[in-house]
Amino acid sequence: MSLSQRSNTGKAASTLEGGWTVSYLSANADPDVLNNTGLAVLPDVPGQKGKSGSTSGGAGWAQSVSSKLTGDALKIAIEYNQYTTGQKYSEYMMEKQGYLGQIEVTTKPAQPLNTIQQAYLDFTKGLELVPIYDIQMDGAVIDVMNSKLQELLAGTATPQAVADAIQAEQAKLAKS
Repeated sequence: MSLSQRSNTGKAASTLEGGWTVSYLSANADPDVLNNTGLAVLPDVPGQKGKSGSTSGGAGWAQSVSSKLTGDALKIAIEYNQYTTGQKYSEYMMEKQGYLGQIEVTTKPAQPLNTIQQAYLDFTKGLELVPIYDIQMDGAVIDVMNSKLQELLAGTATPQAVADAIQAEQAKLAKS
């Protein structure tokens, strides 16, 4: 998601963010920023797969349970995850905070939503969700990708070198 704000000069500053930024802005931005911030999906790219106007995964929650847990510990961990990701939690988040939870709910918040919260809710209604790409990948590949992307941004690696390193790590997994 891209956020942008028009300035008095008619120019816009922008940043690439996710849904989590809505809660931060709601709590910390002054009303002028909230009222002048817009939301957009990144533009299409030539040859892309998938539909125009799609976004990855939704709001970005991820919880898991250790495969080492058994018995009561496993049961408690599962109950905790269900409690903090389920229907009631999502209803609470909307009613008390005006935020989207992991499950879409029709519950209305106790207080009116501010401009950015309402804009985000409206924005998400028209999106098609696609899988979050890095959740589909092995952790070793993600580690290489993240460290190499940092090098790319620091100017110490080329895009081709980054792509080669990621592909090499993926190839290691294919052999094992």
